[in-house]
Amino acid sequence: MRTAKAANNMIANLVLQLVTAASGFILPALFIGHYGSEMNGMIGSLKQFIGYLSLVGGGVGAASIVALYAPLARQDNKAVRSLLAATRIFYKKSSYFFAGGLLAIAALYPWLVRNEMELMVSFLMALVIGGGALMEFALVASDRVLLFADQKGHVIFYIQAAAAALNALITAGLILAGCHVLVVQTAATLIYVSRLFVIRRYVNVHYPQLSGHDEPDFSAIDNRWSALTHQIAGIIVLNSPVVVITIFSGLKAVSVYIVYNMVFAAVGMIVGVFSAGMRAGFGEIIAGQDRDLLRNTYDNYEYIYYAALTWAYTCTGLLIMPFINVYAANFTDTNYIRPDIALLFLIIGVANNLRTPSSTLIFASGHFRETQRRAILEALINLTVSLSLVQYWGIVGVLLGSVCSYAYRTLDSIWYTARHITGQSLWRSARRIVINAVLALLAALPFGFWLRIETAGFRGWIIWTGGVAVYVLIMVLLGNWITDRAMFRTSWERVKSISGRA
Repeated sequence: MRTAKAANNMIANLVLQLVTAASGFILPALFIGHYGSEMNGMIGSLKQFIGYLSLVGGGVGAASIVALYAPLARQDNKAVRSLLAATRIFYKKSSYFFAGGLLAIAALYPWLVRNEMELMVSFLMALVIGGGALMEFALVASDRVLLFADQKGHVIFYIQAAAAALNALITAGLILAGCHVLVVQTAATLIYVSRLFVIRRYVNVHYPQLSGHDEPDFSAIDNRWSALTHQIAGIIVLNSPVVVITIFSGLKAVSVYIVYNMVFAAVGMIVGVFSAGMRAGFGEIIAGQDRDLLRNTYDNYEYIYYAALTWAYTCTGLLIMPFINVYAANFTDTNYIRPDIALLFLIIGVANNLRTPSSTLIFASGHFRETQRRAILEALINLTVSLSLVQYWGIVGVLLGSVCSYAYRTLDSIWYTARHITGQSLWRSARRIVINAVLALLAALPFGFWLRIETAGFRGWIIWTGGVAVYVLIMVLLGNWITDRAMFRTSWERVKSISGRA
C-alpha cells in the first residue's frame, strides 16, 4: 500500500513538473519579449518578497504534517480532527498578519523600484500576485497539510498541473493579444485561486469523517516553533538572492537571474519527482518504529536518487549554454549569455539536491528542534557572503553565497542523518557521491575534447538533448551497476514494483 501511494505521488509530481517546466520556459520569454526585462524581473522579485509572508504560518504546516502521521496510520479520527482544528485556528489567525504584510509590501516595494517601474503598476501588481497567495493561505492550508500527511499529495499535484496548463494557455493568449500586463497577471491569479476550491471540494467529499469540530489539540504541534526556524532559514536561503539582487543590482539583473534559475528550478523539480510522497512514507515507517525497514528503504531511495541526480545535472551542465544561446537570442536589452552564472547555478543545484534524501528523513522524523541551529547557520552564511560580495560581483557574488551555505548544510545533513536517524556509516553516502561524481566527469569528458554542441534553433537543441540524455543515462546506469551490483538489483526490483503499482 505504501509503495502504491509513493508511485501515485511520483507520477502525479512528474506530470506537474513537466507542465510547470514547459510553462516556465514559455511565459518568461513572452513577458521579456512583450514587456521587457524590467517587468519580468519585477514579477519574479515580487513573488520572492511575498514568499516571505508565509513565515506568519509559524511552522505549523510542517509540524502538523509530522504530528498527523501516527493518528492517520492508526485511523484515530478524533485525534486527526483535533490536530486539524488546531491547525485551522493557527492559519486563520496568521492570515490576518499575512494580509497586513501584503499591504506593507504593496506600499513600500514601488519605492524600491521607482527608477525602473511606474509606482501604480508595481503597487497593483503586488496586490494581484499577493492576493492569490493570501487566499491559499486562508482557505486550504490545512487541507494541504491533511493530504500530504495522508500520502495523497498526488491529488494536489494533478490539480496544480491542470491549473498550470490552463494558466499557460490563457496567459500566452492574453500576452499575444496585446493586453496590459496587469490584466494578464490578474487572469493568472484567478486561475490560481480557482484550484483552491477544487482542493476544498475534494477534502469535503473524501474525508467526511473529519468534518466534526473537536477540541483543538495545540500540544501536538508544539514543535511548530522549531519548524518555523527551519522555515525562516529556508526562505532566506531560497528567496534572498532575488531580494539582494533587486536592491543592489536592479530589475534587469533580476531577470537574468530568473532565466537561469528557471532552467535549474525545472531540473530540480524533475529530480524531485523521485522524492514525491517519500516524506509521508518515511513518516509512516518511523511511526511504526521498524528500524530495519527504515534503513533498507532509505538505502534504496538514496541510491536511486543519487543516480537520477547525476544523470539530470550532467545533462544540464552539457546543454545549458546551448539552450540559453537559443532561448535568449532575441533578448537585447541586457546580456543573458553568462557561462559563469550557469556554472555557479550548476554547483548550487548539485549541492542543494545532494541533501534531499537526508533532509527528507530529518523532516519525516520531526527533528526540527534538533537541527534548528544548523538551519540558522546556513541562512547566516548565505546572507553574510551574499551581502559582502554583491557590491563587487553582482549576481556572481550572490550565487557564491548560495554555494557556501549549501555546501555546509548538505554535508551537515548527510552526517546528521547517518549519526542520529539511520545509525548507518557516513561513508555509504560519501562513497555513492564520489562514484557518481566520477561518472559525471567521465560522461562529460568527450564534450570537453572531441564533441561540441552547436545548435541553430530549438529543433537542433532538442535533437542534441535526446542524444545526450540517452548517452549519459547509459553511463550512469552502467557505472552504478559495476560499482554495486547487489544494490543495483535491489533498487531495480523496487523501481519495477513502483511502476507495476502505479
